[in-house]
Amino acid sequence: MILEQGKVPSVILRELFKQLEISDDRIIIGPKIGFDSAVVEVDDNIFIVSNDPSGFLPESIPVEYFAFGAVHWPASDVTVFGGKPIWMIYTIIFPPGVTSEFVSKTLKAIQLEAKRLNIAILGGHSGIYKVVNSPVVASTVIGETDKDKLVLPSNARAGDYIVLTKSLGLEISVALSYEKEEEIEELLGTKIKRKLQRSYRELSVVKEALTLAEKRLVNAMHDVTEGGLSVALNEIADASRVGFKVIYEDLPIDPNVKVILDHFEIDPLNTSNTGSLIAAVPPEKIEETISALRNVNIEAHIIGNFTENGRYMIKNGVRKRFPHPTRDNYAKIF
Repeated sequence: MILEQGKVPSVILRELFKQLEISDDRIIIGPKIGFDSAVVEVDDNIFIVSNDPSGFLPESIPVEYFAFGAVHWPASDVTVFGGKPIWMIYTIIFPPGVTSEFVSKTLKAIQLEAKRLNIAILGGHSGIYKVVNSPVVASTVIGETDKDKLVLPSNARAGDYIVLTKSLGLEISVALSYEKEEEIEELLGTKIKRKLQRSYRELSVVKEALTLAEKRLVNAMHDVTEGGLSVALNEIADASRVGFKVIYEDLPIDPNVKVILDHFEIDPLNTSNTGSLIAAVPPEKIEETISALRNVNIEAHIIGNFTENGRYMIKNGVRKRFPHPTRDNYAKIF
């Protein structure tokens, strides 16, 4: 079977994970579908570990965007488990022909981004190898939390509200504002294009996930990355053994983002949406949750509920089966 770009399909990973033997009883959570971090307990201390790649995709993005992803994307995975990121180690590979000035600029940008989150860089590896055409980094972030603040994607409960932050389609709109700069400018004007280009700093859930975990407001969280909402919601439902109901008209899509999605015929349910967080919130905590997020300047929207069974969406008053993941629109375009 020839595989397309993107994550290795879950069907392959699921079979691989069945063969793994974990003999270390300090590992609370090991490799699992829908779990983007591992959890380890050492001397009553809970550590959360996550690894993520970042590349120049599209290649037109600035170094600062690349560095932001190198730090924030694994850090986001740590925080959705309730952990505060504290350490980082990374491997970065540059293509032949790269200049020493570019290497220095990139490493300094990563260091600055880590410093902003108070993450200490422990070490790593850097090199120039012909196996890549543009820089690629794989970062591991380690965080810590208390046992009672640990949040797992398998703890959503029937009756919980589904809260979604920010706008669907934001990540791909930011990328297109660099890759299709002239086209976006024609669609929305120079001012909106530049605003979108600056919005790469919204492609993180660190702030909102830490806020919700610290206040113990959620049962489960998941960031909406590769595959988009169709993947993230199904993964939470699979892990928690629940269903869900989503109201299509309640999905948050910024008007400028909608123009871009419509123009490029992009399905907002099926495109990577790094920076948006799904939270499963008990009914008695929903008002406090929305208020807490708004207090840290995060838009939050109730888009439905987790249920005992069934997975469906109501659109224009018509109940339909919620879509299963297909190929990510981000992967199709880039």
